[in-house]
Amino acid sequence: SATMPAGYNKTGRAYPDVSSIGTNYWMTIGGVTVAIGSGTSSASPTFAGIVTHLNAARLAAGKPSVGFINPLLYSLAASNPEVFYDVTVGSNECGEYICCPGVGYNTATGWDAVTGLGTVGDFDLLLKLVMAAAE
Repeated sequence: SATMPAGYNKTGRAYPDVSSIGTNYWMTIGGVTVAIGSGTSSASPTFAGIVTHLNAARLAAGKPSVGFINPLLYSLAASNPEVFYDVTVGSNECGEYICCPGVGYNTATGWDAVTGLGTVGDFDLLLKLVMAAAE
């Protein structure tokens, strides 16, 4: 499990829950595709798109949307860890323009404060499990 630096609030809500591509994110602007995006502004819409696909499949099957998905994600990570790709190398000490050694967090096996549960590793399995989840 992850080692947290001084100042980490162990009594608060853990974050992030999941992660996604956050550097050199490919965007098409005016018909030109370039690697321009980075950070939360790239990662959040990517994961939102995954959740949109999950909800669309559930709605097409006459089921309700997933709603607040966090409890389901943590349950699936515990019962089917292969749903997520566990990112175990790296840290968030350095950004695109600045580096602050010793200030950020390191990745670790399992949940960590850099990548949460990880990235979606097996979308087909995730979809199957989300479709089977209780309403």
